[in-house]
Amino acid sequence: MIDWRSASFDAIRRFRPPAGKSPCRVGIVVPMFMEQRRISPPGPGNPFGEDAWRAKINHVLEISGLNKSLRWDLLAVEDGEEAVHGRPTTSDIAADILQTMSHGRLADGVWVSDGDGLVRAHILRFPAAEKRRLRGCKGTAVVWGLHHLLEAGADYCVYTDADLSADLRHLGLLMAPLADGKRVVIGSRLHRLSTVKNRPLFGRLSSRLYSGLANALLPLAGARDIQSGFKLYDSGLLREILPALQPAPGPWQVDERFDFGASFDSNFLARAVLKAGPGAVQEVPIEWIDSRPESKFRGMQFGIAAVRMIKGLFCQRRFV
Repeated sequence: MIDWRSASFDAIRRFRPPAGKSPCRVGIVVPMFMEQRRISPPGPGNPFGEDAWRAKINHVLEISGLNKSLRWDLLAVEDGEEAVHGRPTTSDIAADILQTMSHGRLADGVWVSDGDGLVRAHILRFPAAEKRRLRGCKGTAVVWGLHHLLEAGADYCVYTDADLSADLRHLGLLMAPLADGKRVVIGSRLHRLSTVKNRPLFGRLSSRLYSGLANALLPLAGARDIQSGFKLYDSGLLREILPALQPAPGPWQVDERFDFGASFDSNFLARAVLKAGPGAVQEVPIEWIDSRPESKFRGMQFGIAAVRMIKGLFCQRRFV
């Protein structure tokens, strides 16, 4: 049985920044859409609440002291959400959480940890109108967040889901292969050494089917868990493959060849493989504790998302 936390902590302690990149900055994008319940504490009216935003910040605080050459930026990106009947949006709740976080201070909307300020956390809101125009899904929030992290000087960028299925204290598992020159690291639920709990059989089977189809259509280096919500990209590679998604005078500057919808993960990975080669990609085993109770993809919604993902794969094929 692998002690995942110890393995991660050891990898973070051993990490050495590349020449000229000390301190080294790791950015983490957390896309959020209608996650009010997920990021709130559990209670009588919210039995599956995870207090996830606060927990993610605390998890990064826990690992921040392991290696003083590292700086950590957490960025929650609300993905085109609109207020309904005065109900607070996810970003409203996330901002309130930053106000009440201990072990740090809030200045100009950015929470900074006490002491050396090794950890920062802040929130962005992607415009709802632009998301509708792009027919975007999680991809709009992830791409926009990555642009902001690169502008802030991130050397490595991670994106992960809003829930606690993947533990940010395990970020060292994604960082270990960097010493071998890897530029994309995927925390794979389908790796034979991974520990996966509470994930329904249907979810496992659908991931394998999608992976098989995606690898048949796109250059994905044989990656098995393409849709994993726990991935790391080298910033140099990201700058070369990241699609345009920026406000400008007049219409937004948008890469129309990129799928910002449900299949954006495979689009990203295909661009990375074409640019850096299949040897730049590595899948690593992780511990994954599925947060199924609050999942938004159930029944008919899952079916619609699956159709969109498959359609997106065939559209992407035209550009590779």
